Amino acid sequence: IQCCTTAAPPPSTPAAACTANGIAGTCISTSQCTGTSTPGLCSGAADIQCCTTAATSQCTAADIQCCTTAAPPPSTPAAACTANGIAGTCISTSQCTGTSTPGLCSGAADIQCCTTAAPPPSTPAASCTANGVAGTCISTSQCTGTSTPGLCSGAADIQCCTTA
Repeated sequence: IQCCTTAAPPPSTPAAACTANGIAGTCISTSQCTGTSTPGLCSGAADIQCCTTAATSQCTAADIQCCTTAAPPPSTPAAACTANGIAGTCISTSQCTGTSTPGLCSGAADIQCCTTAAPPPSTPAASCTANGVAGTCISTSQCTGTSTPGLCSGAADIQCCTTA
């Protein structure tokens, strides 16, 4: 990795370093990037993205950017998801311009199912009674008490959840 310049850049706040698909880059405006811009890796406005470029054999005064030896590999397409019956895409909450729904995508906590339409309100959970204790029919993964199977309709993981 080398920085290419024949003249000192004008005084300014140094651009933040970033890494896109294993290639070092710089957080700069997409209008200044002469290589590949990768969103979601830099703070600031939406046009501030991680800029990576392939190394060149010659650098000019206009090349005030970090040069890398290879272009980044193609990015993996975002995973598809469905939030309450609405198709969406698993992306960072900072990139979502619609509604973000947590718990439907793998990865970091900010990777959520982004839908362009608001999902319809969820149906209230059904009531149930297990061994004389009132409960609610919910997914076993959401139950913080005791799950009792066979008392609720739906998928196998929808069970009567009681907390007493």
